[in-house]
Amino acid sequence: MAKIDKEYRYYSKLLLSLAILTIGLLLFIFIYESYHRKIRDAESYTLEKLYSIAKTLSVEIDGDTHQKLACAYGEKNVGELVNNDENYHKIHKLLAKAQHINDLQTPIYTMFYDTICAGEEVRNVLLFGMCSEAIIYRHIYRSPIKLHKEGFEEGGVIHEYYDKHGHWLSAFAPIKNSRGEVVAIIQVDESFCEFVVAARELAIKDGLFALGILLVLGLGFIYVYRFLISVMNRINESLDATVKRKTATLKEANQTLSKLNEQVVQRTQALETANDQLAESNEKLQAFARIASHDLRAPLRVMSGFASLLEQKYSTSLDEEGKEYIDFITSNSQKMSELVSGILKTSLLQYQNDEMLEEVNLNRIVEEVRANLQDDIDRLKASIQYDDLPSIKGHQTDFIQLFQNFISNSLKYKKPDVSPCIKIYSKVLNDGYELSVKDNGKGISPEAIAHIFGEFERGDAEDDEGYGIGLATCKRIVKSYQGTIDVQSTLNVGSMFTFTVRNRV
Repeated sequence: MAKIDKEYRYYSKLLLSLAILTIGLLLFIFIYESYHRKIRDAESYTLEKLYSIAKTLSVEIDGDTHQKLACAYGEKNVGELVNNDENYHKIHKLLAKAQHINDLQTPIYTMFYDTICAGEEVRNVLLFGMCSEAIIYRHIYRSPIKLHKEGFEEGGVIHEYYDKHGHWLSAFAPIKNSRGEVVAIIQVDESFCEFVVAARELAIKDGLFALGILLVLGLGFIYVYRFLISVMNRINESLDATVKRKTATLKEANQTLSKLNEQVVQRTQALETANDQLAESNEKLQAFARIASHDLRAPLRVMSGFASLLEQKYSTSLDEEGKEYIDFITSNSQKMSELVSGILKTSLLQYQNDEMLEEVNLNRIVEEVRANLQDDIDRLKASIQYDDLPSIKGHQTDFIQLFQNFISNSLKYKKPDVSPCIKIYSKVLNDGYELSVKDNGKGISPEAIAHIFGEFERGDAEDDEGYGIGLATCKRIVKSYQGTIDVQSTLNVGSMFTFTVRNRV
């Protein structure tokens, strides 16, 4: 126990140190990122402000007047210009006023190419024009920026750059004459160093604040650590007594568990016996269903046979009503036989042997169903269309029953004077397939859809040819494949039965 306590103290101190170092590192990253983010934000804001000032001034300055001044005074010595030319003073005052209003520390100035008066197409050297402060008229611009040439016609912003005078941010805009020609540009600058100084001051403040937080957190962690150590000591004192008490309780629990294990073995044996009895019961149920269906068919065959003999020997002696009675007996005997067959199929469906599973090609299944119903298909001029259907692990008889029920119903409940058109679609799912059978028949009413998959439910059918077993059988087959079945239908438009099957392994 002493060794464990010593290890606990060692690792808790290590964890405390790592926590303080991690918090300090995170605070440092926060301060570093905050510092650079403030610089980026200030730069973005200043460039936007400078560009706005330049665009405003470019509109207010008369381009024709600026061009005349550039062409009228061709030398650097502009004493006469300063003293006498009102146009120069007008532009100079406008720039000075803009500098003062926007609290700019650097002058605002215009620049033009030295060939503007000569009319040459290629412009070589930028010269200073009008300025908001000292006159530097026609001095060469010694810091050529590629963006000046590229954006001379449109203007733009110049991110931080260096020259012999310092570190700058700039924006410029074109000055146009009355013909829409760019005759000069106006540039507004701001010193970049001011942002760096301001950001550094904020970073120092953030750093001091972060150190204060780190100190508070460190003291808090130390306090918590000491508190936990004292609590740990009290826990250790009571732990020994608790271990002894729990050991005694564990012995009693082991004895109880041994008794429970014996009961589990007994119940397992009882469950195995019950499973054997259930399997035997299922076999008896299948045998009963077959025998019952055979015994039910036997009297039906006798009734049908004697009705046929009666019709053959005494048909000349019977009137029309008598012949109608014989037809009624024969047809209903046949219907009863079919009903018994349907009941037999549905009752035995869930007992098929999974060991007899095979790969079922649904394309062949549909072709086999088409062959079974060929007479009805030809008579009704029906068409059956399907894409490349998948192969599914299962029983062929299941899928023959499924598709034969759906397709025969589509043929039976077609719209008058409209040839049935049946389309079959397939879709791959994660663990199986989704299949749909769509027709252009009479459709099913919403009231009938709610009960259509029930035993002996015939929906909207008004004829007496079926018994309401087909769709119930389809539902049982789909359920045996752990799938679902649904129908969407619109009266006088058609129906679509959609079911999913899980591909058995």
